[in-house]
Amino acid sequence: ALARSAHRHVRCLSGNRSKHMRVANLGKEQRRCRLVSPNLRDERYPAWIKKEIPDHSGGLHAPDLVEATTLLYSASGTRSCLGRLTRNGNQWIDSGGPLACVNPSEWPFQVSLDSPTALTTETGRYLVAGRGVVHGAAVDMEWSPVGDMRLGEGPWMPLARGAKTKDGFGSASAPFLHKEGDWFYLFVTWGTGTTSPQSIRVGRSSNPLGPFIDKNGVSLLEGGGTLFLESFGPFENPTEASITLGGFGFQIDDRRKGGLKRVADRGLKWENEWPELMR
Repeated sequence: ALARSAHRHVRCLSGNRSKHMRVANLGKEQRRCRLVSPNLRDERYPAWIKKEIPDHSGGLHAPDLVEATTLLYSASGTRSCLGRLTRNGNQWIDSGGPLACVNPSEWPFQVSLDSPTALTTETGRYLVAGRGVVHGAAVDMEWSPVGDMRLGEGPWMPLARGAKTKDGFGSASAPFLHKEGDWFYLFVTWGTGTTSPQSIRVGRSSNPLGPFIDKNGVSLLEGGGTLFLESFGPFENPTEASITLGGFGFQIDDRRKGGLKRVADRGLKWENEWPELMR
């Protein structure tokens, strides 16, 4: 996942579900990631994961460096949970318990706490995560546990889902929340990249927990989502939106290299209080 950064270098986070999670820094060349912290391997997993997710088969995934010393990650099995690491010198220390968990089997549609991200403003801190239906919740400045996500109950609020289909709605994933001026902007990915092409969509709201509306006035919960970035040339399936000092960052597949995933960025401008990519 891409993470926003206060530095001029884009930070790149890589993780997979089977082995380990790494934090890496992407240099000016934006060609390769360099490992800058120890791997968090199976034998070092926090003890709370097996307690909360008894069938956890290994792997921490979809990390996001939301602050210079704070990293959020997902762990999944029958349940999906959010964890938090804090950097202390050269070590990453786990918080000792989940920020939140969800049992997807209790829901009538797809939910998870995958791809967590957070935004801190002068008025508060907001946590966003999910695949299927993206949800958000307020979290205090001490990162206290938010509470489990339960159908029809707070504190988690539904924010976005995918395009309308004949059977309902598609999936939204890889959310990113950004504040610009008086507006909060929610970027999400539509599609899977396998059964359907991926594209990045955006909506905005005056409230960090929605409702988010696209340029046509359609809610992101009702199939709305202004197209922001789609496949172009040999590059396919953009996802993992992020805004850094370098512009708009994203991950994309390079068809020339057999679908190799690349990290890229493009210039970003704001027109009539909406984001636009520079050519």
